[in-house]
Amino acid sequence: MVSRFREAVFKPAPANANYDWTDQWNRTYDAMGDSSIKNQKLNVLLASFDHHLTKGNNFTVVDMTGYPMEWRIAMAKRADASGRKDVIRIGF
Repeated sequence: MVSRFREAVFKPAPANANYDWTDQWNRTYDAMGDSSIKNQKLNVLLASFDHHLTKGNNFTVVDMTGYPMEWRIAMAKRADASGRKDVIRIGF
């Protein structure tokens, strides 16, 4: 899926936007995933994913780089179960 975005030119969202980036086609991207959060719990991460899907952006970018394999598997299952085609998966 990431190859679909090779032509996209990203720019940061304005302050107080509910997304992180936009592209030249005015599609919005909201990102989640920060493995530097050492005390995070898996159920909190999964709940955050669910919340991100309700924000009305064109794409939700989920970066699982650096997370334990069992967390990546759990997130992949949650993303699959959502049935959403607008989830961009990185590091799964």
